[in-house]
Amino acid sequence: MKTCKKLYHLSVAVAIVSMFVIVLVSCSSSGDEAGVAAGGSLSSATISGVAAAGAPIIGNAYLKDSANHVIGPEPIGADGSFSFNVTGLRPPFYLLAVGHVGSTDYLLYSVTTSSSGIANINPLTNVIVAAAAGDIDPASVYGDPAAHPVTNEELDTAITNLQTILGPILAANNAQNLNPISSPFVANNTQLDKVLDQITVVVTTSGGTTTVTVTNSFTGAVIVQAPTESLGTTPPVSTTDIPFIGTIISGANNLLLNQDTDGGYYWPSKTTDTVSTNHPNTISVTAQGVLDAYKVTQNSTYFNSCVKTYNLLVFNSTQTTRLNGYTRNNIRGADIYFLVDLSNVTGDPKYATFAKTWYQATVANPNFGNGSAAGIATWVLTGWSGGAGSSWDINIYVRGLLTLNNYFPGQGFDADAAAMTEVIYNSLYSGAPPIIDISNASQMDYYLGLTGAIEAFTTTGLHLDKRDALLSVLLASQLTTQGTNTGIGEFLAEKDPVSDIETTAYAIMVLLKINSSDSNVITAIQNAMKFLVNRQLPDGSLLETDGKEYTETESEAIQAIYNFQK
Repeated sequence: MKTCKKLYHLSVAVAIVSMFVIVLVSCSSSGDEAGVAAGGSLSSATISGVAAAGAPIIGNAYLKDSANHVIGPEPIGADGSFSFNVTGLRPPFYLLAVGHVGSTDYLLYSVTTSSSGIANINPLTNVIVAAAAGDIDPASVYGDPAAHPVTNEELDTAITNLQTILGPILAANNAQNLNPISSPFVANNTQLDKVLDQITVVVTTSGGTTTVTVTNSFTGAVIVQAPTESLGTTPPVSTTDIPFIGTIISGANNLLLNQDTDGGYYWPSKTTDTVSTNHPNTISVTAQGVLDAYKVTQNSTYFNSCVKTYNLLVFNSTQTTRLNGYTRNNIRGADIYFLVDLSNVTGDPKYATFAKTWYQATVANPNFGNGSAAGIATWVLTGWSGGAGSSWDINIYVRGLLTLNNYFPGQGFDADAAAMTEVIYNSLYSGAPPIIDISNASQMDYYLGLTGAIEAFTTTGLHLDKRDALLSVLLASQLTTQGTNTGIGEFLAEKDPVSDIETTAYAIMVLLKINSSDSNVITAIQNAMKFLVNRQLPDGSLLETDGKEYTETESEAIQAIYNFQK
């Protein structure tokens, strides 16, 4: 995701840039000789890096040495790259990027004491310049390096302090060991670039104090705010302040409040519905959100909760009577995925082995699978859920089977997933009329059903031409305006414009699996994520427009956020 992050820019800095361009034009070899006379060694190499602020900056880069010699403007490449030949110039080198990302303008600064190598320019280096120079705004440092010199020790201290404060955020994005200035940087939504997608870093100067403010780019919540001179004593951000991680934790904690003593989950929820009951069909899909929280925290409370759910599933697998109208002895797709994922997370194969055994028993059940995976899918289509949402329900099996196939390769679970995908395809495109009418967007769970078909076609590699056509329909359904009962970025369940957290969550997950570089897909994911994280209440719940809390859809929102974050 490429999220634009607004940084301060002082009008005086624009004048400074113009002045330096004039200086560059008037520079001659005598200027270099003057630098040598001032003392210190000269460089005979290059300074290069990437200028980015959540995406590559479109504009120009400038470099100035300690003797006030300026190189630039140097056009920044499409990938944010720039390079300067600094032969004859003396470090430290002070850098400036002037340009924009989308509609946001940027003036970003950086500094390096090395005579050659990497010197990136980004919002984090902006903070480092101010801190290393002694609480001086970056524009002033660049404007007069002699008055605000930066030593190697000061630079290392500023970098270490910033890494310590943002440590949990950096670690969550596998960037804890990266130097914002000197580490290789690629604007590809990983590591440091991913951090800059998630946080907005603003440096401001007022009353002689330069302050850094870090906010969550998706919610606007302040994560940390401190004078740059105090970075050494500013405590690290908390785990709950990490963009998306905090959302996952809050959501999972709320789910635990709705877990029954037997390991199941109340539906809709005990909080908003006095007649809430434990439903077998929502057990694992709800528990998955708690398992995702365990993945990012390693909190044993979440793990113990998942084990309770596993024990309930084992019990249910032997029960032939229904509970609250739902069968208990037939495995569901979400059960398969949850159990295999639990084995992947813990390294204990018993959960996946149980999923395998239970699935095979469900296939053999003459009243359900009747001997084949396609039999299960047909039962779901015609006798279990029915309607446009059936392709979504079947795809949850496809998702589980592909996970099972990864755990037990070569045992035919991928072929079963393909067979179920064919049932989805035939329900959409065979028959007169087909079972699911894709021309009728008013059907209940219509767009939710599209997410299932799109994901099944994507993950099995089947009918990709149909996948692309359905994808266009799904993307066109995303809301771009705020309504009374709807939000920007939301995907609807059907044409009737009512809030639907569930469809939005599954749309995010399937769009992530497409892994497209298409800007339309990227923007759709971004906007949908903003809708979800801003929909969450302080207690971790997400309410639908009917005022109720649904534990199943809350967990699905957590799953979407987890998959986006990872």
